[in-house]
Amino acid sequence: MRGVSEYTATLIVAIITLAAGAAIFVYSYAIVDSYYSALLRASEEVKQSSSTAILASYIALPGTLVVIGSTGSSPVTPRAVYINESLAATCLLYFNNTSVSLPQSSATPTPIPPYTAFVIKCPVNSATEYAFVKLVFDGGEAIAKAGRIS
Repeated sequence: MRGVSEYTATLIVAIITLAAGAAIFVYSYAIVDSYYSALLRASEEVKQSSSTAILASYIALPGTLVVIGSTGSSPVTPRAVYINESLAATCLLYFNNTSVSLPQSSATPTPIPPYTAFVIKCPVNSATEYAFVKLVFDGGEAIAKAGRIS
């Protein structure tokens, strides 16, 4: 019985390594492309309508829920943020070097201008792993799920 030469063995190992690398690349590319497509789709929906989209939401340490969104072709006045179906009492809205407390009273609403990115930060329990977020604004609402990042 004869053994395989070292040249043939090296060639077989190189082919297997290249095939595994190509498979990992294709798999990773598909995941990144699906997230990118979802982000583009959300931004196009906002651009073509007058609504608001939540582009990203996550729970950062220590216990801060962060929501990143964008307005559409008309100004939007956010009224409240609900976290797990409960009204969040102490949230801050940031846009264009402006900071506003949420929920807003109906006496002095502060609208977000069209085509503007905004950030909302709300305190949550430090043990919270996941949260369902609902942003209520004049004319509608936007919903997202947030998970903890480390």
